[in-house]
Amino acid sequence: MENQPVVFDYFAGIDISKSYFDVTVLDTGEVKRGYKRFDNSQVGYEALLAWITSLNISIDKCLFCMEHTGIYGRSLRHFLQDSLCYLWMESGLEIHLSMGIKRGKNDKIDSKRIAEYAQLRRNKAKITEYYDSYQEQLHDLLSTRNRLVKAHGSLMTAQEEIKKFDLDSYLRVKECQQDAVDGLLKSIKYLEQTLDEYIEKQPDWQKNLDLSTTVKGLGKITVLWLMVYTHNFSEKYSPRQIASFSGVAPYEVGSGTSVNKGTHISDFAEKQLKKSLHMSAMCAIRYNPVMKEYYERKKKEGKKGLVILNNIRNKLIHQLIGIVRSGKPFDPEYHINRCAA
Repeated sequence: MENQPVVFDYFAGIDISKSYFDVTVLDTGEVKRGYKRFDNSQVGYEALLAWITSLNISIDKCLFCMEHTGIYGRSLRHFLQDSLCYLWMESGLEIHLSMGIKRGKNDKIDSKRIAEYAQLRRNKAKITEYYDSYQEQLHDLLSTRNRLVKAHGSLMTAQEEIKKFDLDSYLRVKECQQDAVDGLLKSIKYLEQTLDEYIEKQPDWQKNLDLSTTVKGLGKITVLWLMVYTHNFSEKYSPRQIASFSGVAPYEVGSGTSVNKGTHISDFAEKQLKKSLHMSAMCAIRYNPVMKEYYERKKKEGKKGLVILNNIRNKLIHQLIGIVRSGKPFDPEYHINRCAA
């Protein structure tokens, strides 16, 4: 359904929360056709479609629009797409910024504003591609790993800080939390084994993971996060687009003759990818000969360290996509061999 030229006559704005979701339906003239609240459950999902039908609205002429709300909206998304409904999932920030100055809010009002957003931008609607349960579960595993690593780091940091100033207290704290630390390490190890087994079940993902990790500096976890957010390096994502939502693509900041701030990266980015790519860039300047040479050359030219690191993050993405789409492992002598040919 993603690229079919469909003319929508009705627009259902969905504001979803943990226990329930609110729905407001507008027509092309922004006339309100109905509002109702449903339980965030299978019963509620079925009641939603029955209610839409009771309003004499054809499902194939209705555009459902909702914000990305993570796990809260996952089951509803699955239901709507399995029911062959047209679903547009949009960034909550995008919808919020489009509203202009607004005063007050509640779930009912928010559902109407989402419906208005869909109605006003119906010609630019982006039908959300069909869900991938494998990709969603991989995201959940990676997120769980993040939480476990963060919890372990939090315990160890506090423990080591005490050691500097009070050795007796340090030994007591270490003894008290040792079981928790050991349990976290055991869980992290088990989760990483689960990730390996999970990837092995998907040959295409395993192939791209193996190719990607030939790039010196890019580790398995960073690559897996990139694969999750790019749908296994889908062709529809260019290296520039990946760099953009990873927060490493520079954008010009200027206006007229008085504002000229040069180029800067944007804060509108997926923080997880940005963080992972930063650590990869730090590793690359030590172990990736191409990036090491680039870093040293730019330092001699007087470039700032963080600017160079961001350039390396960008270059790693381009290297990665080039390798995946060529199907050939990373070759540090590629440019030399190409020039010699």
